[in-house]
Amino acid sequence: EPIAKTEQILQELVPQFNSQDENDRHDLIHAAIVIACYHIDRWEMNYKYCYNKAHHYLGIATRLCHEYEKIALSDAMQYRAQINHNYGLLFTLINNWPKAEIYYSKSYNDRKSQAALYRNEESKSNLAETAINYADCLLHLNNYNAAIEYAKEAIKLYGSLLHLEYEYTYMDFYRAKQMLGSIYVKVPDKKEEGLRMLSECWQWAKTHSENKHQDI
Repeated sequence: EPIAKTEQILQELVPQFNSQDENDRHDLIHAAIVIACYHIDRWEMNYKYCYNKAHHYLGIATRLCHEYEKIALSDAMQYRAQINHNYGLLFTLINNWPKAEIYYSKSYNDRKSQAALYRNEESKSNLAETAINYADCLLHLNNYNAAIEYAKEAIKLYGSLLHLEYEYTYMDFYRAKQMLGSIYVKVPDKKEEGLRMLSECWQWAKTHSENKHQDI
């Protein structure tokens, strides 16, 4: 029900986007992305309905972001990276890996620029998130060399964000290591190393409650 109300409000306010103040423009773009993510997360409930809804709201977010680029390019780049990342995720759900690769590439390039510009934890984490998904996409496209490089970058980025008092950062770190191990087992001369890495990730996952979604 809250999502339905938000969708209705969004539809009413989108035509007035250019007349809104800066904070309201941020909220509108963010709301469109959040609604798209909501439907992506509920993919298994009704995949066709959720795909169409997610695609629709990512389209709205893209149009709003294009308008916002005219007045705040850096902020728009951040939203554009989010949108493209979620487009990539959406296409992976229908196993359209070539299309997903296009969008992950766009998101990665924007987030790389953001990380170089701001050099903060959020920008590094965002870049790592796209890098690991990009690696997974390239793995499905059998582009192992490129997949290895992006997985390594994700490990490096997440490794720089580890905090003893915040164990969820370790879940991301081991998820990235799991991805690299999964790639390595596909490469004959790296298979043993890949199995070792997967074993390490498995041992960690069994003993840490924060791995609640069994990502690892």
